[in-house]
Amino acid sequence: MSALTTLFKYVDENQDRYIKKLADWVAIQSVSAWPEKRGEIRRMMEVAAGDIKQLGGSVELVDIGKQKLPDGSEIPLPPILLGKLGSNPQKKTVCVYGHLDVQPAALEDGWDSEPFTLVERDGKLYGRGATDDKGPVAGKNVMLLPVGSADDGAHSQNEKLNRHNYVEGTKMLAAYLYEVSQLKD
Repeated sequence: MSALTTLFKYVDENQDRYIKKLADWVAIQSVSAWPEKRGEIRRMMEVAAGDIKQLGGSVELVDIGKQKLPDGSEIPLPPILLGKLGSNPQKKTVCVYGHLDVQPAALEDGWDSEPFTLVERDGKLYGRGATDDKGPVAGKNVMLLPVGSADDGAHSQNEKLNRHNYVEGTKMLAAYLYEVSQLKD
């Protein structure tokens, strides 16, 4: 069996685990526009850092200063999470970027279900951050588990992510990173 076939099989067999991870991430109310949720943004970064560490990576949370609020008070800006998996200088470097904060969401904004509870309806996953940007970041992180040994673009009030596309997108990213790793200088 080829490496990619093995990888795709692994992703298919573990897709429920990946969806659970996404549900855990969506549940964290990391709303950057709500100062009272600043601690939740930090918690989201710490959860992501823990996931990277669990994959065998190293992480650093970098504090970047304070934000001045309209009333003159200051609160800490969310930290930047720097993660690294592997350190062999003979191998190619791939940079993965994403953000883990989300915009405000509430039922009264027109959501059909609680925005911070991942819900599956008709094969689609609904939850704040499912496509922007927790879903893509979580997909990259869970994809790295088999690779490290790899959107619907919905910006609506009811963010949705097709379950099949999430799993297939994870596999396609894995395939791309695998191909990049095979390139010769």
